[in-house]
Amino acid sequence: KVIKLLATILTEYSRPNDLVGRFGGEEFCVVLPGAGAEDAMEIAERMRLAVQEGHGVKFTNALRITSSFGVSTLTAGAESPSQLVDQADKALYTAKESGRNRVIRWSSMIEEGIQEESKSKGLESQVDSADKDPIDVDNQTSNNSRRNSETDEISNGLVAAQMAAESDALNQKPEKLNVTFDPVANRPQKRVILNDRIDQAIKRAQRYDTNIAVLAIDVDTLQRVRDTLGHATSEKISRVVVSRLKQMLRDIDTVAIADKQALAFSVSRVTEREIFVLLTDLKETEILTNILKRIFAANKAPVLIEGEEFYLSASIGVSVYPIDGDDAESLLQKASSALRAAEECVGRNNFQFYADEINQHSKRQMRLEAELHRAKENGEFVVYYQPKVDLKSGDILGMEALLRWQHPQLGLVPPNDFIPLAEQTGLIDEISQWVIHSVCGQIRAWEAAGYGMVTVAVNLSPVEFRNRKLSSKIVRLVHDSGVPASSIEIEITETVVMQNMETAVDILQELSKAGFGISVDDFGTGYSSLNYLRRFPLSKVKIDRSFITDFTHAQNDAAIVSAIIAMSHSLGLRVVAEGVETEEQLRFLQDLQCDEIQGYFISKPMPREQATDMLAQSASIKRMITEYGIDFTGIRNSVGLNASTGIAGIINEFPEAPPNAPDAFSSRAVGG
Repeated sequence: KVIKLLATILTEYSRPNDLVGRFGGEEFCVVLPGAGAEDAMEIAERMRLAVQEGHGVKFTNALRITSSFGVSTLTAGAESPSQLVDQADKALYTAKESGRNRVIRWSSMIEEGIQEESKSKGLESQVDSADKDPIDVDNQTSNNSRRNSETDEISNGLVAAQMAAESDALNQKPEKLNVTFDPVANRPQKRVILNDRIDQAIKRAQRYDTNIAVLAIDVDTLQRVRDTLGHATSEKISRVVVSRLKQMLRDIDTVAIADKQALAFSVSRVTEREIFVLLTDLKETEILTNILKRIFAANKAPVLIEGEEFYLSASIGVSVYPIDGDDAESLLQKASSALRAAEECVGRNNFQFYADEINQHSKRQMRLEAELHRAKENGEFVVYYQPKVDLKSGDILGMEALLRWQHPQLGLVPPNDFIPLAEQTGLIDEISQWVIHSVCGQIRAWEAAGYGMVTVAVNLSPVEFRNRKLSSKIVRLVHDSGVPASSIEIEITETVVMQNMETAVDILQELSKAGFGISVDDFGTGYSSLNYLRRFPLSKVKIDRSFITDFTHAQNDAAIVSAIIAMSHSLGLRVVAEGVETEEQLRFLQDLQCDEIQGYFISKPMPREQATDMLAQSASIKRMITEYGIDFTGIRNSVGLNASTGIAGIINEFPEAPPNAPDAFSSRAVGG
């Protein structure tokens, strides 16, 4: 009945050409063609008031129904229908989390956990309907039907009932609420409201395939303060703890959060000592260790109350959706269980995950992070080099620099295990500068040994592109080393491009003007936007190894590889194929007129001494590339590669290739 009521009101208060549809559960989606931002907000506000005032309600008992609206518009930057809906959904989530019965418009500030605006009359955690009477309706049924109707009301209107409970709580004065209202967080804290927030977060996580985490935090200091100095002092400290938590969570670096979105969170105080934190939109659970460390760090400074300093310590238990449960009660229970385990640990400021595998991984992360700070000083970082070979001449055109960590106990630590840690802890800038400095020194050494000016590619992290001074730092570092900028190639990933396109364009333009080559790595695995191929000052495109592995026998992969080569050449870009491991792959790439290859077939990444030996023996590689005669027409035919793969539709988007450029549709390029 509540759902039908909402559908009726939304339809009645929308315009003739507007679309109203059920979005799932208790959510609706309203599309307002041609409406500006202010128009959309006004329409949403009228709908909200109509729901609040109970227009057309014919229930058999008194209920207060509230509604929340998230509004997004094309003017806010959405580039697709799905992105427009996603932004509205995020605004709706913020409206729900911040007190319900609100209209909130999406903006980039929501990504930082800040509500930009609300057109509802209530402010912050106050709800507009707080001073309104419940909707009273006449009884129009028999006693039996009334009982049945009330049963339906409970089963079908659960969310409305939860809204009513929250609104009732807000309508009371704090002194009458006791544990149901928390003056520190300035909002009601009935368990039903916390459960509802978690359930809403679970629905969102299911929709967008992300994780959520529930943190149970017990501030040990509060009990001691309460026992010795009383309730008032304890409450003042609680306010500081909650404030620090919120500020820390707003400021946190979100490199591991889904799609660079800001961390979405809510802080709920449940008992005198226990606080729950809900974290949503987590792309990877690895970020949690860093968040926990920052929570402890945020409370490291003493709290000054009435001239007295209080030092805080806390224990934290963590549960994670979907690993530890798929409903609010399970996640809360397991977070509390993990908290008890953390409190049993020796020492102060301990945390525990409920899931043992996350626990072990987190402990290893913390160990690696501590040792990562010492690795540079201890000389444990080493640069490995992997050659890139020209497929026509057979010459070694350059190397790619790949960082390795030679750990004294663990041996060679893979980059995937420590680079994310370096990004999260802010060490990535320092490490990257060390790599560039080392590479410049090696380039000078090779030149002095008679190998000429070897070009070396250096990878940059997406996190580094948040620093607008990145280009000037690199230019100065390379200049001071005494090697020309043209000897350094900057490798970026598609993630760098898409996370902050305008900033990335500016930085890469500056590097390109200074003489650096720019290449895009792992092409084809991410967005692969034709637009950024034209906008960015690229000189090379590197085809990801995932397309090379089976492309000599897989028609789709072969078509993709051929298309990337043809597109890149039409734009005047060179193409490097990564992950080449067999001679069959090499010859097929030659046949498709790929420019360069890199992979285990030529060499694994190796220390500088072995890389120097390879430069000395480059003649053998040259002979292998140029002197092996074989007709691979049969391979082309075996995978069915031809012009019907749709390449023509892609190439037609670009200007005509210069006269001496390879013909994308010649028999050699596409196997005609």
